[in-house]
Amino acid sequence: MADLGAIKNNCRKILTDKLDNVGEDDDGDFFLTHESTVIWVSVKDATFADQEVGRVSVFAHVVQELPKIHPDLALELLTSRAYLWGRWSCHKRDDKLYNLMFSIDMIGSTLDAVELINAVSVVATVANDDDDDIVKKYGGKVMLS
Repeated sequence: MADLGAIKNNCRKILTDKLDNVGEDDDGDFFLTHESTVIWVSVKDATFADQEVGRVSVFAHVVQELPKIHPDLALELLTSRAYLWGRWSCHKRDDKLYNLMFSIDMIGSTLDAVELINAVSVVATVANDDDDDIVKKYGGKVMLS
């Protein structure tokens, strides 16, 4: 198994050395805010090429409480430039609404500062730049007002 503690400590050091307002929740995930969004950094088990390497996920809830996944929205997300760096996903909630997320996953055991900070920057930029437009066209709410 990958040393998740070492990967998490590496993430903590990079994030707190390079960025302001970094917090850590009770589950050990890191978070920071950027305008209308919250960016999360999570460390989990992962296997790559039959080796335990750990996975670092950087993600944001771009829109919450989206009423439905409109086909035009799906097409916009699949053809957006952001798709080149990360992935969009929708998660159905218990109340039948959706949360729209953008994320980037990286191999934890080889993660360096440039890679992590660039991922945080891309996720923050995509989430903050796209959230208001999506809410205006398709409904839902931004993460932070």
